[in-house]
Amino acid sequence: MGADSSAIRYLLDSYLDWSRAEGPPLYEGAFFDAATAQLRPWPRLGEGVAAGFAHLAGRGDFLGLQAIEIAQGGATRPGSHLFDEIYFVLSGRGELRVEGEAPVAFARRALFSPPVNRPFSLAATSSGEATRVVCVNNLPFQMNFFREARFLFDNPYPPAATDIVTHFISDLDKITLQPSPARGPGYASADLAMGQNSLNAHIGALPAGAYAKARRHGPGAHILPFSGEGYSLVYTEDGREFERLNWRPGLVLAPADDRFIQHFNVGAAPARILSLSLGNRQRPLLARRQTRFANADLSIDAGGTLLDFAQQPAAVHPMFEDELRRKGLKSHMGSPA
Repeated sequence: MGADSSAIRYLLDSYLDWSRAEGPPLYEGAFFDAATAQLRPWPRLGEGVAAGFAHLAGRGDFLGLQAIEIAQGGATRPGSHLFDEIYFVLSGRGELRVEGEAPVAFARRALFSPPVNRPFSLAATSSGEATRVVCVNNLPFQMNFFREARFLFDNPYPPAATDIVTHFISDLDKITLQPSPARGPGYASADLAMGQNSLNAHIGALPAGAYAKARRHGPGAHILPFSGEGYSLVYTEDGREFERLNWRPGLVLAPADDRFIQHFNVGAAPARILSLSLGNRQRPLLARRQTRFANADLSIDAGGTLLDFAQQPAAVHPMFEDELRRKGLKSHMGSPA
């Protein structure tokens, strides 16, 4: 006799099943307020640690995001795991403690990536407040591929000799970026391969009174505007579906695969945006990522991902100019064409 087919489950998502069993709340939608979201205890990380999982509409098949908060004076339970991750500090101060390395202090806007499968913990050292971080990782793909949490969290295999260095940046607002005029007037950027992992950290900067060309991201990009005053527009190529999201601390966007996203600085100071995605220039992993890196500064008409200013929806430029006019600020865009 064969197994009862009525008991067989279909369309399984091992990561989603695991997430539901872990305890923290699950958030869905096109964006996530990581700074203000209500969190619940995450026993896996120890007493005094709370979290929330974001399953955003444009997350794709590879990446996940968790907001994690560590109570004042607390620390996460030391642990290791077999997946890549990048942390960005939203608020508070703390200390990254990696086995075999000297502790490293961190504060708001720090970015770091612990080595794969090497024990580490995060400690909150702020006086009078908790410490909150965002973690973007490729755990969803790994969990759905291996289908066993113990393989990922309790794997005794030691890290490779090339994967034992923590990549740490103390303040993303202070790193030097390179001019990227193809993206827009005054735009500057950098692509960071953190440590030896497979994730990419793109930092883009906009001068005051300027905006970038719209870009079609592949699925999985998690975008965090982290300094400056502005907004992002998400729309379809024909401009019929159009959404505006005003920047605020901890906002995370993950546009769907068929959407363009465009960033606007309507403040008096420069603005910076962090985008975390799978595949970097050192380890692109996917054929489409290789193509995207090669064609990063090309328009969609030339095989790239950028929408030329003359092709953007008609409402885009007047909205930007009106916003600056209300604030008494000057535009540095000229004609959108």
